[in-house]
Amino acid sequence: MAVKYEMSTKVDRGGKDRWQKIGVVMENDKGMYAIIDSIPVGFTGMVSFFVPKEKATVQSATPDADIPF
Repeated sequence: MAVKYEMSTKVDRGGKDRWQKIGVVMENDKGMYAIIDSIPVGFTGMVSFFVPKEKATVQSATPDADIPF
């Protein structure tokens, strides 16, 4: 199973519109399906789908080999 899309909606935060992630769309051998994690207060029913961004890898300043365990 792989995440194909992230589901987001616009919410009003202090007079400004912000994107809030509400779930994901996944795919398996039988097709695609949605998993909804949350519904914000005042939800209008409008959902946008975005291709997920790749997560950046964080490199440690000191490699694990230098840690004396």
